[in-house]
Amino acid sequence: MVSFVLDCRSVAAAEAMGVVSVAVCDAAIDAGADAGVKWPNDVVLRTPSQPRKIAGILAELHAGPPTRLVVGVGVNLFSTPTPNGACLADHGEITSADEFLSNVIIKLASLNDSSEATLERYRQRSVTLSTDVRVEQPHRSFHGTAIDIDGEYRLVVDRHGQTEVVDVGDVIHLRPASGVS
Repeated sequence: MVSFVLDCRSVAAAEAMGVVSVAVCDAAIDAGADAGVKWPNDVVLRTPSQPRKIAGILAELHAGPPTRLVVGVGVNLFSTPTPNGACLADHGEITSADEFLSNVIIKLASLNDSSEATLERYRQRSVTLSTDVRVEQPHRSFHGTAIDIDGEYRLVVDRHGQTEVVDVGDVIHLRPASGVS
């Protein structure tokens, strides 16, 4: 587990979370894992059935001045603490936690140049887009197909021709019914 403190005067908290998600995902890819981002802030191993979590990212906003975002990153480098998780070392080459963290920091530094390019990289790494999902929010839940990540890193879900923009909620990837392709 590691925490970063990010300056959020020039970038929204959701964008900062997206940047960190891409950096961790890219570091996992560099280690040899077939990794992706599950909206909004999990890095997962792509598998034929369901994605398996290899990292989770949480944040807490601290009002300023200046406004800061404390981002915590937990990565399953050498062990798998949950049944739906995966160990990165089992799917890539990890020599040390320090080496992996150094690569994440290098990735973070390289992503601060263009927010549009980072958003596009987030979309490319998404395992959520084009997936049937169930969105669970405090007072409702609904099903649909994830069709986009908008410019504010919100998930856009198609519900039978109507679009819903999701900024908060648990998103569960739905498996196709048995025998359905």
